[in-house]
Amino acid sequence: MLYEKKKGEALKLLDRAIAAQPANAGIYYLRATVNLAKKDYEAMIKDLDKSIGIDPRNIDAYLLRAKANYMISEMNVSNEFANRYVKDLEAALKLNPSHPAANDARGVYLASRSNYKDAIAAFSKAIAGDKTEYVYFEHRAMAYNALGDRKRALADLQQATSLTLESYDVWVHLAETYDALGQYNQALDCYNKVIKAKPKKIPLVQKRGNFYMKWHRYKEAIADFDKVINDSAFDDDVFRLRGEAHLALKQFDPALKDFNEAIELSPELSENYGARARAYRAMGKIDLARKDEAKAMEVKNQRIK
Repeated sequence: MLYEKKKGEALKLLDRAIAAQPANAGIYYLRATVNLAKKDYEAMIKDLDKSIGIDPRNIDAYLLRAKANYMISEMNVSNEFANRYVKDLEAALKLNPSHPAANDARGVYLASRSNYKDAIAAFSKAIAGDKTEYVYFEHRAMAYNALGDRKRALADLQQATSLTLESYDVWVHLAETYDALGQYNQALDCYNKVIKAKPKKIPLVQKRGNFYMKWHRYKEAIADFDKVINDSAFDDDVFRLRGEAHLALKQFDPALKDFNEAIELSPELSENYGARARAYRAMGKIDLARKDEAKAMEVKNQRIK
C-alpha cells in the first residue's frame, strides 16, 4: 500500500514537471518508468510516444516502449502489439546496431519464435558489447540448450553465475544443465551454494528436493520437502512427492498421511489417488488399492471431458 502511494505521488510530481516543461523528453520517459512499476502499459506507450516524438534518437525509449508492447502482446491475441515490439527493436538497432540491450531483446524475440540460431547470433552481439551482464550469457545458454548443445550452454551459464549470486534462476539453470550432462555432484553443488546464499527462497529448496528424488536420495528429499511444507502447507505436489519418498523407504504410515493430505488439497487430480493406490498395494491392501485406482480413472476422465 505504501509503495502504491509513493508511485502515485511520483506521478503527480511528474505531471507538474510536464506541465512546466512540456517539451522535455526525459520527463515523459521517467513517467513511463513509473507506469511500468504500476503495470500500466498503455500509459507507458503514450508517454514514450511523446518522449520519442521529442527525441527520436533515444534508444532507451524505443526499448522501453518495445517492452510495453511485448507485455500487452502477451495478453492480446492480436499481432498488432507484437509487430510494434519488433518495429521498436528495429528502430533501436538502426540507431546503434551494436547496442547490447537491443540485441539481447532481439535475441529473446527470435528465441520465442524458435529461431535459436539467429537468437544466438543476436545474444553474441549483446555479449560482445557488454561482457558484464549475466543475463546475456544466460539467454544465450537457454538458446544453446534448446538446440541440445549442452556444453556451450554450460560454458555460458558458468560465466553467468560468475557474474551474479543474486539471480537464483541462473544457478538453477546451471544445475539443470549439469544434471542433463550427468554431472551430478556439480549440479548438487549449485543448489547447495545458492540455497546457502538465499536460505529463505523456498522454491530453491523444493527444486533441490526434486533433484534428490530423481537420484533416489529419499532421506534428503524428505528433509527438503519438510522445509517447504513448514513454510506453506498448501501444495499437493509437495505432499505427494514427500509421500513418494516415504513410500520408497517403505515408511507406509507417513506416506499414506502425505497422500491423504494431497487428496484433501486437490481431490480433482488423479495422480494423488494413483500414488495412494501404490502405497496400498505395497502394504498388501489390494481392495483399497483397486478402489483408489478406479477413483483415479474416474477423476481423470472427468478432467478430459
